[in-house]
Amino acid sequence: MNKKLFSVIIILLISLFLFYKPLLSNQPLGLDTLGHLSKVSYLKFYPLVNWDMSWYSGTLFLKLYPPLFYYLAAIFPNIFFAANFLSFLSILLTSLGLYFIIRYKTKDERISLFCGLSYLSILSLSYYWISAGNLPYFFALWTIPFSLYFLEKSLIEKQKKYFVLYSLVFLIGILTHVVVGFLIGVLMIIRILFEGISWANIKKIFFYGAIPVLLASFWFIPFI
Repeated sequence: MNKKLFSVIIILLISLFLFYKPLLSNQPLGLDTLGHLSKVSYLKFYPLVNWDMSWYSGTLFLKLYPPLFYYLAAIFPNIFFAANFLSFLSILLTSLGLYFIIRYKTKDERISLFCGLSYLSILSLSYYWISAGNLPYFFALWTIPFSLYFLEKSLIEKQKKYFVLYSLVFLIGILTHVVVGFLIGVLMIIRILFEGISWANIKKIFFYGAIPVLLASFWFIPFI
């Protein structure tokens, strides 16, 4: 069996072994889950509503929480399963993303698999079982390793398809949670400046940062 496929299967099986109970529990997990899922329920009845409602600290709901997670969860008939499934999907994809990026950088299968599996630790266990209340943030975490993975391949291999994939994953990160989108942007800047400070790299930072943000502008424009 191909080593990469074997490692992917191992990560999938261990993820299922650790998280199948909460995945199939049909119960809300975490401290803030019901608050987020109440918005999903609202979306089911009013999908094109003008989101002028209070959220944390009296701020507008979508001003701090972009809409993607809520619309994805609203697709599912059962919103409790939706929340648990999207959280599990994030855990699995984040673990796989760490595996792929470490493998690409080190070419070492054992280290890459260890790094991927290390995410399935007590941190993820406790987050999923106890504190996975900030559902949009938790779901968006997978976009960090995958955006960096495609960024790395785009910078090194200089193929347009990797830039497109990087931009798409970065866009998903922005539209799922503002903080995660900000983190991806900062990590992108650090990675490019690692090659040195130059006018070419500054233009590269603008190019790699502006395109995903402009694609997300349909959401940002109402708040500018």
